[in-house]
Amino acid sequence: MEPTNINSQSCHLPMCHLIYRIQFSGVLHWNDNQECLLVGEVKQNYISRHRLDGSHINSIKVNISPRYIAVTSTDKIIISSPSWPGTVQILDPTGNTLHTLNPPSCVPYMCPCGICCTAGDDIYISNNQSASMGGGIYCYSISGQYVGCVTKEVNCPTGVTLSEDDNKLIVVEKDRVKIFSRQ
Repeated sequence: MEPTNINSQSCHLPMCHLIYRIQFSGVLHWNDNQECLLVGEVKQNYISRHRLDGSHINSIKVNISPRYIAVTSTDKIIISSPSWPGTVQILDPTGNTLHTLNPPSCVPYMCPCGICCTAGDDIYISNNQSASMGGGIYCYSISGQYVGCVTKEVNCPTGVTLSEDDNKLIVVEKDRVKIFSRQ
């Protein structure tokens, strides 16, 4: 993948996944039968589900601090916590852990600071480390299997998302945004 660097001050990107973090909470717009927001309650290890008007639907107890949240096309919830040891889990819609993703053998420490899912339910994880320490974007299948390294052409990536058409991978890296074409 060849990156296109964009100055973050002049960057106006269409968001395909509405992701918003307030200090230690992650919010994601989840398109299911009833559109809702998922909010990661980091200190309590809960994901709370809210209607778009803000009213509470329910809360799901989870095993790790849900700092980053993504949802697959089949309503599986992906959560990650960069706290030691960095952990990514795939949950069913009720919060049961289906898979815990293991870091690839080439990565000494995983610090997952951003996750997103493709339309085909592959999971992209940004590992917030320097390139020499295994930083980069890694891909996993929905069954939790490591697929491969997408790119190491990033330094301490802090977020990742996909364009609406799934053709571009958008990575936040320190003070800039890099866009990679998916092939």
